[in-house]
Amino acid sequence: AKLESNGRIDEQQAYSLASTNLEKLLGIVNLSNETADLVAYEGGSAFDLSSKNQADSAVTRAARISARPTSSLAEASSPTCNARKFLHKTWTFLPRAFGPGETLDFWDMCLSEFPNKFKRLQIVVSGVDEWSRPQNLVTVLLIEPFASSEKLRTIRNRWKDRPEGDQSITLEYGARHSKNEVDPNVVQIPAGWFLETNMQAQITELSPPSVDPTSRTPTGQFDSIHPMLFKADIPIILINTITTPLSSLLKYTLILKNPNAIILLTPKPTSPELELHIRTLLAKAGAEPVEGNESEAKHSAWGAKVLFVDPELALQALEALDLKDPRSSETYVRSFVDSNIGSIVHAVKNNLEKSWNDVSSLRIKTTLTLIRCALDACKDSIKRTEWDLDMLCQRVSELRGKVEEAKARVHGEVLGTDGSEVRKAVKEAEREMKSVMDGLTWWKMVWRVDEIGQIVGNAVQRAWCKELEHNLILHTGRLSILQHELTSSAKHLPMLLPSPVLQNDLSQLSSSPSYHLQTSTLTTPLQTRQDQLISYPTTRLHLAGQNAVFGMLGGVVGGAGVAAYLINAGSGIAMIGASEAGTAVGALMLCTLLGVRWAVGRWEKAKRRWWEDWSRVGEGLGRDLEVKFFPPPDTWSSWLMNELYFFLGSQAALDQTMNEKVIIVADRAAEGLNVLVQKRKAEVECVKEELEALEKELATWTPL
Repeated sequence: AKLESNGRIDEQQAYSLASTNLEKLLGIVNLSNETADLVAYEGGSAFDLSSKNQADSAVTRAARISARPTSSLAEASSPTCNARKFLHKTWTFLPRAFGPGETLDFWDMCLSEFPNKFKRLQIVVSGVDEWSRPQNLVTVLLIEPFASSEKLRTIRNRWKDRPEGDQSITLEYGARHSKNEVDPNVVQIPAGWFLETNMQAQITELSPPSVDPTSRTPTGQFDSIHPMLFKADIPIILINTITTPLSSLLKYTLILKNPNAIILLTPKPTSPELELHIRTLLAKAGAEPVEGNESEAKHSAWGAKVLFVDPELALQALEALDLKDPRSSETYVRSFVDSNIGSIVHAVKNNLEKSWNDVSSLRIKTTLTLIRCALDACKDSIKRTEWDLDMLCQRVSELRGKVEEAKARVHGEVLGTDGSEVRKAVKEAEREMKSVMDGLTWWKMVWRVDEIGQIVGNAVQRAWCKELEHNLILHTGRLSILQHELTSSAKHLPMLLPSPVLQNDLSQLSSSPSYHLQTSTLTTPLQTRQDQLISYPTTRLHLAGQNAVFGMLGGVVGGAGVAAYLINAGSGIAMIGASEAGTAVGALMLCTLLGVRWAVGRWEKAKRRWWEDWSRVGEGLGRDLEVKFFPPPDTWSSWLMNELYFFLGSQAALDQTMNEKVIIVADRAAEGLNVLVQKRKAEVECVKEELEALEKELATWTPL
């Protein structure tokens, strides 16, 4: 980088260098300590942030750095410079502390500039809502008794010249009503109240927030809080206890931890009992107050002072004051004292007496208070992130529980206890097939030998588990509903911890063709086993019937041949008495009987073998539909032959459907989220370590 001759970086160069690794500048150029720290913090940490914050950290913050004045080397080790470094160190840490979805704009406005540009005591007045009327309080503080009409009109009409939508107005002392020449946004008013302290004060009056503090509509944590309240030396919060619950102060908790903060409760209680009751309610809304005097108490957890005032009463006293009426002065004094407005000046002076007397020291204290508020906000954000992660883990566990419950329930609903529905369907089909097979006797088989395969095949198609098939189709529709419910639950989980990769993975799974359930998803094993019965055992039965008929005919033909041979035999046979016709007929009948007997035995054996195949197919159907089957060791050989013979798969149809279709998206979402949660928890632990280091560094400063 090209640097100017005086060793400083101009604005354009700082803007450009902020988008590169600016840490190298610390070893290249002799920058002042302040400039080096600013560059190091911005360049060294901006690119460690999430993609959401990189653009802001690389460009917007660089422009702010280049516009700030640099300090001299003599100031390098001053408390102000050290506080400035600590502030920027905290600022660069904030993006890593806030979880996804939270904007850094608010804290960026609070911490982006060291509040050394304020040369006066900063008092910021804000109301919880429009009913608190902070404008009346500021009016009472600035108006002096017997002030001129012009001064009264100037103070009362201070908001009329402001641009529409302006949320704040800053007032300071001036000899006459005018705008500050240095800062046009500051209005100068000739009010003696600004000179009450040893440091001239500026009052920043904030317009009442537009958000109803009692509304239940979800809003951001700091949507209705102005950043000036955190930068103020003395923040003043005004609340109307009649119209607004004291719990509305809870959103100002970080501000009220400022020991210089003041809580103004209006109107002033009419009795000590009522004041005690309000303090009791305040204790329930925040923390236990420590009793002080009648008009002031120190809030132990918040650190803010609690005052009861009545600006309306003081304003009425000012309006009733008349030079021509001596009694009006007495009324004014009595009403002004009753309004307790004077306690505000007393509280401000007490705060300044406990603080340092120069603006620089007060600014350091304000900066450290601001850092403490920022670190507390980081701690709250980390706790919310941890709580969100715990809730996400709980929802993932609930999703896994739903998946396991569905798997256990589906087996019982679809296949019954221990596959009873399958066995019942097979037995019912067996009863229907028995009547058909019993009708195929050997003599009927002889006359219909060419129709055996067709007869048995048609019977198998009619009887094979038709009721079970209808039930499986019905349960397929129910599984489709279950699949939709689990997938919807799974797709909503990643929204708590966004991951485009996981979302894309789940979308691909749910949109793939194999994801959708068809009517044949569960019935495929039924059709496969039916085809096996028809293609193999039934075909073999048909061939066995044909072979039996051929064997029987062979016996008959063989017997006839023997008989013919005996009848037409030569003289050698006649000489031994074997030429008689009866002997030939007997030989014919014997051969025929042997052929028929062989054919009947062959047919019955073929039918028994067909029934054995039927039983094996029925058992295989149960395995196909329900669970993977592992037989005892002594039956491994027969089981292996059965599996090879019928080309069986090892994965059950129902289990396969559940794992690859119904619960696949839910399982993948739970698995992916577990990985993301563990990764996020590791990141949170690193952030907590950084936060603890910053808190230890803050503790080394003078106690606030």
